[in-house]
Amino acid sequence: LVVLDEAYYEYVTAPEYPQTVPLLHEYSQLVVMRTLSKAYGLAALRIGYGIASEALIRAVEPAREPFNTSTVAQAAAAAALDDQAFLRACVERNRAELERYYRFCDEHGLKYYPSQTNFVFIDFGIDGNEVFQYLLERGVIVRSGRALGLPTGVRVTIGTKEQNDRVFETIASMLREKQLA
Repeated sequence: LVVLDEAYYEYVTAPEYPQTVPLLHEYSQLVVMRTLSKAYGLAALRIGYGIASEALIRAVEPAREPFNTSTVAQAAAAAALDDQAFLRACVERNRAELERYYRFCDEHGLKYYPSQTNFVFIDFGIDGNEVFQYLLERGVIVRSGRALGLPTGVRVTIGTKEQNDRVFETIASMLREKQLA
């Protein structure tokens, strides 16, 4: 069994990103999994889908938990999948805000990893747990890179323009206080 997790599929703009669904015709053991938690904004409903050969779906069906999604989640998912214009608008806003993060990092001398998702990883050059704690105490939640093996960085989820402005202000304050800028 080969499972491809494409949780961030809708965000990807890289031309070299592989189109995996056509591979299902070549590889009977392949499952492509996608979620509506990220770009579609349905994280609280915990809903997504898998694409695989009919034979593979039949083989794994006995292991599927009964009632693994709610009727409400299924209705929301169907409505979300039907509204591709909204999805495109969300993805475009995410890309624009991601570009703002890149500019912010460049202006403040911070290293970052270009992203194909709805988050950016920023290397602050100091303990990521320290950055995490500083931001948390000021109402900004990020994820420390320490658990990822990248101890001097944090992962920041891209929010709305207003949310991101607040993150920028808080990070800029931290950089000034710690004399990192």
